[in-house]
Amino acid sequence: MKVRLSFIWAMLLVAAVFAYGIFKLTKIRDVARSGPRQEAFDYWEEAKKRDLRPGEFVLTDQAGNLFASSELRDKVWVLSTFFSTCPSHCLTINQTLAKLHLRPELHDITFLSVSCSPILDTPDVLREYATRFNADTRRWKFLTGDFAYILRQVAQPLHLIYENGNHNETAVVVGRDGRVRKYVNLLNAEEVDRMMAELPKLAAEVNADQSRSPASPAQSTPPRTAASSSP
Repeated sequence: MKVRLSFIWAMLLVAAVFAYGIFKLTKIRDVARSGPRQEAFDYWEEAKKRDLRPGEFVLTDQAGNLFASSELRDKVWVLSTFFSTCPSHCLTINQTLAKLHLRPELHDITFLSVSCSPILDTPDVLREYATRFNADTRRWKFLTGDFAYILRQVAQPLHLIYENGNHNETAVVVGRDGRVRKYVNLLNAEEVDRMMAELPKLAAEVNADQSRSPASPAQSTPPRTAASSSP
């Protein structure tokens, strides 16, 4: 009798796990369908229409609007990568950015968070994600788009690891002259503090060369940190 009951409980457990798996797959499918599939939009063609400079890019923000990095010419901006279903490092990184982007002394700095899971991270998903951090989306934008486009036009020029659900915890600081000025490990409190102190100085600099291509190489090099990977 005990053996039979154990067998029944084991079968019920297997059935419950199976049902949960089906539920999760259904949720993922629904999330993917909750907004337009990013691959359906031709970002390459849109970039041509906008006559962007080398190093500039166009993506879709959390409101579903197109956002071009050309809007940040002669401004200081900070770019990092994440994905909304990441349960660990991304949360820590974005909690840090949530504090930084509201600091009064950083009001002239724009923060860009680019998804490395763009199919699932539709504008609707990103808009809800932004509310979790009380983000002022005028100063902190959450961006999505076509994976291949982001890899070629954003991650590779900035020397960032960019894979589906796999990225590094590095932020790229770009100065008013369009040059990469600094790479910062957002999980390192000392590096974040130094960046916070340096950003107002960068914003106060006079841009003597506004014709420079954006995100030109800087003297600093990206840190050789391991990539963050979460299920």
